[in-house]
Amino acid sequence: MTEPDAPPRPASPFAAARASWRAECPPAALEAELLARFGAAMAPRQAPAGVAPTGSRWAAWLAACWSRPSHRLWVGAAAGVLLAVGAAGMWLAAGARAEPELTTPFLLVAEPADRTLDVAQLVRVSVARETMLDFGIPVPPQQLQEPVRAEMLLGQRGELLAVRFVDRPPARRAFFN
Repeated sequence: MTEPDAPPRPASPFAAARASWRAECPPAALEAELLARFGAAMAPRQAPAGVAPTGSRWAAWLAACWSRPSHRLWVGAAAGVLLAVGAAGMWLAAGARAEPELTTPFLLVAEPADRTLDVAQLVRVSVARETMLDFGIPVPPQQLQEPVRAEMLLGQRGELLAVRFVDRPPARRAFFN
């Protein structure tokens, strides 16, 4: 739709390239034949009657189960049970994780007479936290009567050589921390 008074449009700078490309294009009949052959080669193959294609038995079984409402209930229940069992295993593993104990170093109670530390045995006892004050360990006043574990090193003659206090951190809830 050019106006009669308009000057003619100059030739496109790509006109020469377009003309050479069109000269090198394959004929339309050849392209149609190739597309037909590729379409026939890529068409889905039909399995013989009564034989399920390899690898789709589970998909066919699941589709058959899902097609009936009563089977949907069983498949859903089985999925729920599997989910609950898997989640319970993770919850139990999270709850069974042991927290590291807080320990003091061994504090020397009495220096041995011969300056050698011959330890005969280690005894674990539970004492009031008030005992920790005797060794210079600060304890909040509201926790003075709470028990704390103590590990005592006893010498050959049963004398107390050293003691350390072992405290468990406060128990955490396993869920919704």
